[in-house]
Amino acid sequence: MNRLSIQVKRHLKQVLLVVMASGCATSSSFSVASDAIGARDISDPPSTVLVTGANRGIGLALAHYFHQHGFAVIATARKPKEAHELKTMGVEVLPLDITDPTSIAALKSELAGRPIDILLNNAGIKGHNTATLD
Repeated sequence: MNRLSIQVKRHLKQVLLVVMASGCATSSSFSVASDAIGARDISDPPSTVLVTGANRGIGLALAHYFHQHGFAVIATARKPKEAHELKTMGVEVLPLDITDPTSIAALKSELAGRPIDILLNNAGIKGHNTATLD
């Protein structure tokens, strides 16, 4: 494992501790997986983090943490007009409803060509009918 992977893993562990302490999560069985992120130097940390499901709870805590630590954060929410905390924070907010293929395609198009260094896929589908999703 390279030094950058260790640094990213350390950041994510700190985030999970903050999230758990805030009461947003109660499970103690978190697993942090990291792959090597190319041949970047340790002095050049990842700059862009994409957080799905960032309008509240764990996603909001993740967006806040990475924004405070100097990362460019792209946060997604089903209803970005209602993402007041994210907007106040100053992060980029984009629409994404993971149950809608058109919404997924629109986000893909919006982000085309933009490097994403870390993806935190937090969006959930609890309560949604996913019978039509492949």
